[in-house]
Amino acid sequence: MPCAVVWLWFCTVPLPVAAPVRATAEVDRPRITLAESVRLTLTIEGPANLTVELPSQLLSREAHAIWRIREADGGRVQLTPLPDGRQQWKRVYQLDAFALSHPPNTPLPLVLNPVWVNRQQVHWEPEWLGVVVDRIGGESAPTEQTPFPITGIEELPPPAPFAASPSPWPWIALAVLGVVLGAAVLMGWRRRPPVPVSAEARALAALEKLAGSCVPVAQRVEEVAAIVREFIESRFAIAASKQTTAELLAAATEQGWPVEPTHTLRLLLEECDRAKFAGNLPDDDGCRRLIGRAWDWINDIGRPTGPR
Repeated sequence: MPCAVVWLWFCTVPLPVAAPVRATAEVDRPRITLAESVRLTLTIEGPANLTVELPSQLLSREAHAIWRIREADGGRVQLTPLPDGRQQWKRVYQLDAFALSHPPNTPLPLVLNPVWVNRQQVHWEPEWLGVVVDRIGGESAPTEQTPFPITGIEELPPPAPFAASPSPWPWIALAVLGVVLGAAVLMGWRRRPPVPVSAEARALAALEKLAGSCVPVAQRVEEVAAIVREFIESRFAIAASKQTTAELLAAATEQGWPVEPTHTLRLLLEECDRAKFAGNLPDDDGCRRLIGRAWDWINDIGRPTGPR
């Protein structure tokens, strides 16, 4: 009899059901130009006290080769309580494209690897995202032209009465004067001094060219260090190309650089030194991230708050 009572209790009392976990990914716009960025918002909803473990590489292998991903809003995670003992986790990233949509108007894949929430693997919704990347100014869409109406044969107007041709000499003199003026303008333009290019623009252009090159990893790492040192030498009058990393950092400290950019520069140059002298070379993804860190450092150090 007691066994029957226990069995009846198990059959009638509902067992607790684990609260479902949902992970969603959303981009702020479906189309950008190569000079713009797209913001990716990740949202996870589940039972309170969420434990979220993002993968070491958030983007899939195909998307990681196309997009450069960085934390937005300072990497802040927003936690919001929800009804029924649930909680919302939200984080925002910024993505920049390395390539254009080919063929045009075709979205570039933006696929995310699964995330671990409360020790269970969860896939993102939707499973596939895409963003169209145009050239600067956008792709021109073909327009539909209205055909001309079909008309009959039209009568030609009668020929104008013949008039004596005017003398060509005034036109010849005008053409010669135009050639002389054009030559004078061309010579003045060639003698004009070239427009100066800032050290930041030269360094960023060199890094952009290096990011798209196919040279060996060791050469790319060495060129990253050379570009950064040449920028420092041109921008801050420090003989960076002739100094060791320790000497360069000491000179930066003497100029009164803030602690944060100096520390970031130290980590960047020490990684390049390990690759050059100790043979500790990064893989292609690590080399791409190294170029991105150098790009960010040059952008940050060139702001008005940076050392002058």
